[in-house]
Amino acid sequence: MMPREPIDARAVLDLVDLADLVRKRGVVLKERSGKLSGCCPFHQEKTPSFYVFKHPRPGHFHCFGCGVHGDAIAFVRRLDGIGFLDAVEQLGGPQRLTEADRQRIRRQEAEAERRRAASQRAKLENAAEIYVAAGPAEGSPVEAYLRGRGIDLDAIGGIPGVLRCGQVAYHWLDERTDPRAPRAERYVVLATLPAMVAVIQEPNGSMAGVHVTWLEPIDGRWTKAELADPITGEILSAKKMLGRSFGGAIRLTLLGPTLRAGEGIETSLSVLAALRRAGRGDAVWALGSRGNLAGGGMGLGPKKPGTREVTPGGRVRWQRRQSPIPDPARPGFVPPPGVTRFIWLGDNDDKDPEDGRLVVERGLARYRALGIDASVAWAAPGSDFNDMARKPPGETE
Repeated sequence: MMPREPIDARAVLDLVDLADLVRKRGVVLKERSGKLSGCCPFHQEKTPSFYVFKHPRPGHFHCFGCGVHGDAIAFVRRLDGIGFLDAVEQLGGPQRLTEADRQRIRRQEAEAERRRAASQRAKLENAAEIYVAAGPAEGSPVEAYLRGRGIDLDAIGGIPGVLRCGQVAYHWLDERTDPRAPRAERYVVLATLPAMVAVIQEPNGSMAGVHVTWLEPIDGRWTKAELADPITGEILSAKKMLGRSFGGAIRLTLLGPTLRAGEGIETSLSVLAALRRAGRGDAVWALGSRGNLAGGGMGLGPKKPGTREVTPGGRVRWQRRQSPIPDPARPGFVPPPGVTRFIWLGDNDDKDPEDGRLVVERGLARYRALGIDASVAWAAPGSDFNDMARKPPGETE
């Protein structure tokens, strides 16, 4: 077979329909007000935060949940765990590259890494400013919010020191602006409101970022803020993680040999209060997301029954579930030394329980590979642990 002529990597991107590629790889994209969105294939989530932008060409993707970003080549690289050149070839690029091509690719990767590092530094600086500017949570809207969520703060000795109260601006991304425009022109401040600000710490204890929950008084009680998208009118998420969250933790207690960890602050605090009332001293941390608990998955998950589809070109494709196989390159949270037992506090309110089970399976396999006794404690069906804490005594459904 004659070798193909060398092709510029950019030419490959120009030939690829990014939205079609993402759909073929199992992501269900829905169009709303001209925007394509779906659940991120790189972390477990319940509310879609993964967006595909087809313009300007050749297009790019971005997840507002875990922060992954890139073009078609980056999508294939991350999803399949392969190198740049392999991804180029998979997308129809050259089977061989000239030395000039290789040098250009190395320069592009170096520049992308420089921009990524600069962006990460800016995000961490912003997160640090928010946390330092916040004040004590006691006697603030944060305390009123947590007590209103049924959390027994007295049982745990008050609000953990990692939680503070601040006035924080809520930035909304105006996707009508040129994506190359300065950040100040693309992000609009919808409101500045009281917020629960939690520090996210790296394994070495340094700050990685902050978890922010915006609050407002509704019907006489402090609750999560309800901010509406100026274009679509849909209610936006009242929670955001700023800075780096993957691999970090919100340390609600000191560390111990038994560590229990959940996704959210409220559900983890609910378990902590129940343990303290029972005289148990187990450590409890919040990890912010199920993807952080489980770590990244390797390859594609099982096919979803009933999703078989034949494309106009005659290809058969399926939607895919989460992969149960851990990706060593994306471990997520790693328990610090000294932890011998890890208990996953499992939310049990998934729209797709089988997807949730596969993600937990992946996470437990990862912890056990580290030599840790790992198990899951599920909340009641249809609930998380904070839902259970808010139910009247004796109510089981």
